[in-house]
Amino acid sequence: MPIKILGATVGVLAMGCLFLLQQLKGEVEEHGFTKQRLVQTTAVVSELNTRIKGMREDQRVAEEVSLAITNKFNAVRRDLEGMRNREDVVLKRKSWIALKINKAFNKSQAKLACITGDKQLCGKE
Repeated sequence: MPIKILGATVGVLAMGCLFLLQQLKGEVEEHGFTKQRLVQTTAVVSELNTRIKGMREDQRVAEEVSLAITNKFNAVRRDLEGMRNREDVVLKRKSWIALKINKAFNKSQAKLACITGDKQLCGKE
């Protein structure tokens, strides 16, 4: 009988070993899949970090351009503010402005007369 018990014990131990081997084989396969996923995830993280760096550079450039545009806009606004109410000078000196406009008009009419061949207006300025 001890041989039967020993045989049964060996059989149970063999079955236990086979079961443990199957479990270990499954865990090794899972470890391989986990390792493969880890490699893939690391590659994705690396690519995302590269994209983030590129986006930060793009953001920096956009901020520089925005700052330049804002500075230019402010300069133009200051120039326009400086030009505000300049029409008062013109309105105060209407006769002087009228003389300047009439003189320029007569000069251009004389040039046009010379070009078209009108001898009466050609020499007058």
